Amino acid sequence: MDFCGKFVFQFKEEKRKIFMRTCTGRPEEYMGNVENLRSLESATQSRVKFINRTGKDIEIFWLDFSGEEVSHGILQAAPSRLSAKDINTFLTHPWIAIDCENEQRLWLNSKEVFYPPEPRTRRVVIGPGREQVRVQRANIFITKPVFNAETLTNLCCQLVSTIMKPDDINNLQVPNFIKTEIKKHYTVS
Repeated sequence: MDFCGKFVFQFKEEKRKIFMRTCTGRPEEYMGNVENLRSLESATQSRVKFINRTGKDIEIFWLDFSGEEVSHGILQAAPSRLSAKDINTFLTHPWIAIDCENEQRLWLNSKEVFYPPEPRTRRVVIGPGREQVRVQRANIFITKPVFNAETLTNLCCQLVSTIMKPDDINNLQVPNFIKTEIKKHYTVS
C-alpha cells in the first residue's frame, strides 16, 4: 500500500478518534482529544433546533456522561422536512455531527463540539393584561468545516506524524519546509 493509501486507511480507521484541531473556542483540555468530552450535569435545560446546511445526510450525536456517542438520528439534506430536528438538552451536554457518507466531523455553529446556549425567553401577550414567558429554541446550523491554509497544513502534519515513523519523514517527496513542520509534531507529542 502506498503512502496515500496508508493515509486514507489510517484516517478511516481512526474515524472520530482523530480530533482535528481548529480555533473553535473549545476548552484547552479538549483540544485534540474527543475522549475527554462528556456531559457533566442535567441542571439547566436548553432547547435547540439542529439544522442541516451541508447538502448531505448527517448524523447528530450527544456525548453522554461517560463520553459515549449517543445517536439522535440522521438529518437529511435540505430541502427535506427531515433536515432539521428539535431537541431539548442541557447546557453542559456536548454535541457533535458526522457526515454519513465519509464520517467527516462537521461544524455546529462554527464549532466542532457544540454546547447548548443559555435559554432565551420572550414575553408574549396572550390577552388583555395577560402575558406569557416562552422559551425560544436556538437554531444550530450544521455546516462543512472551512480551514485556512495554516490550519490545513497543521492537520496534515499532525496526521502524517501519527502514521509514519520519524526516521521515514526524510524519505517523503515533499518540500523540506513541510518535512520540518511534520517533525515538529513528533517533538510536541
